[in-house]
Amino acid sequence: MEKLSDWSMLMLAWAEEVRRLIGELYAVRKEHWDLLAAQERSEDWSPSDEVIARAFRRHWVASHQVVWAAYQLNRWAARDARDSGREVPAADAVLKNLRDALEHLDEAEWQDDVTLGPPPEGTGRNKLTGRALRELPGNGLLFGVGFDGKVLGLVDIDELDRRAAGIIEALDHAEYESVEAEVEHLLEAGWWQDDIPDKAGNSDEG
Repeated sequence: MEKLSDWSMLMLAWAEEVRRLIGELYAVRKEHWDLLAAQERSEDWSPSDEVIARAFRRHWVASHQVVWAAYQLNRWAARDARDSGREVPAADAVLKNLRDALEHLDEAEWQDDVTLGPPPEGTGRNKLTGRALRELPGNGLLFGVGFDGKVLGLVDIDELDRRAAGIIEALDHAEYESVEAEVEHLLEAGWWQDDIPDKAGNSDEG
């Protein structure tokens, strides 16, 4: 039976949050897509540019939240593995750099109209400023949201969901085995015999 660590509840909390936020991301993404499609058709009712911009902002923030939760899940999964004596899973470098880049995006500079990149390195600047952005593919982050299978064009959404679902399933199974083992131990110890009624219908408790 696999040992449940003291950190398993926090890992479970973030696994559940990843799945919840992915569901919200897909809902916000669909709304954004439908609005763009309606504007493209130019029918009698067509969403305004401000309505489209608002949908984009919700989509952008929802993407950030999925990245943040997935990063937290990875950290707690690593801690849980160390505490349980298992092999620590390899870190996802792209996810980590994307999370770090988003955390410090206020340090970025526009490379062009749609790309956020690291500030130029020079005297007086913190050496860490813009590091994560430099480590991302393309050395920057596209200021946009896609409708493919990736968060901000970099992290596979379905893979995040599968990983979170697998962790939830594994913890549910481990908890079931833990309860089952405890019941077996009590039965072997004869704990249950005190409550068995005798032939006259009286239990040992009186």
